[in-house]
Amino acid sequence: LLTEANVTTDVPQLKFLSRWEHPPIREALRVLTPRFGSNPAVVRWAGDVLAARPPREVLFYLPQLVQALRWDS
Repeated sequence: LLTEANVTTDVPQLKFLSRWEHPPIREALRVLTPRFGSNPAVVRWAGDVLAARPPREVLFYLPQLVQALRWDS
């Protein structure tokens, strides 16, 4: 469901992202890349995934997080 095409077309099912089980951090970082755009529901979901992880785990991915957010408009 969380594909580039679905995010670009803003399929209605994206509103249920908040109910999904949290995946690994790298999956949340994947959807923050420019090819997924800046869909508010997807960005919020990625933020929730990161917030649910221990700070030490997020710190390990900090360079990738900065790179992903660098392209945010």
